[in-house]
Amino acid sequence: MTSIRLLVGLSLALAGCYSPRFGSPGFYCHAEDNPACPPGQGCLAGRCVNLGQTPDGGHGLDGSTGNDAAPPLDFSGVDLAGADLKTSPDGSTVCALRINELQTAGSGGASDEFIELFSTCGAATLPNGYELVYRSASGTSDVVLVTFTGQSISSFFVCGQTSFSGTADVRYSASMAATGGGVALLDAAGAVVDSVGYGSATNAFVRTTAAPAPASAQSIKRLPDGHDSGNNATDFTIAATPTPGAANQ
Repeated sequence: MTSIRLLVGLSLALAGCYSPRFGSPGFYCHAEDNPACPPGQGCLAGRCVNLGQTPDGGHGLDGSTGNDAAPPLDFSGVDLAGADLKTSPDGSTVCALRINELQTAGSGGASDEFIELFSTCGAATLPNGYELVYRSASGTSDVVLVTFTGQSISSFFVCGQTSFSGTADVRYSASMAATGGGVALLDAAGAVVDSVGYGSATNAFVRTTAAPAPASAQSIKRLPDGHDSGNNATDFTIAATPTPGAANQ
């Protein structure tokens, strides 16, 4: 009888260890489990992530509007660097922050430039301490363009140079070279979340092979938005008509 009680107790204890109700932000999870995390959290890059709540207290995950709108994903405390299997809470979509489009010069001159970020799961938050940085073509040191402070991102987020002629969510003062360079999104620890090297770039931000360098008033873009194979040359193509803040065409 004592052995039976011990076995029952051990079984309950083990079940409790795997129960998602013990989860908290940063708790390890498996997206294929149902549920993978406690209410109000989703499984992202193998960790439970706070999702927030919709106005009616629910958790809209279908991208609809109104009270069923999808809550912003909270990337704080989650290591996104090098994670290729980032899944949405429903396990159907790859969730990530991507450098999605880049223009190095425009009709307004050599500094008429922008860098567009894209959240593949819609509304999200750019965590405190994340940075958008630039390196020269063969450079080894970073020029910080933007330091993020928890800004909200609604799919697209445009970082524009002070001379950028379009609408930007945030501005920066440094400039990118037209013929070659590299841009990276770094997490608060300095690890690369995403990067792209273009033109003559040979720096560490190049992923496999550099993307083409866009001509003035053109951009390089991911198509479809957020597409990532790990090769800049195949993930980015020239856009004759840039679309900052909107879906790439």
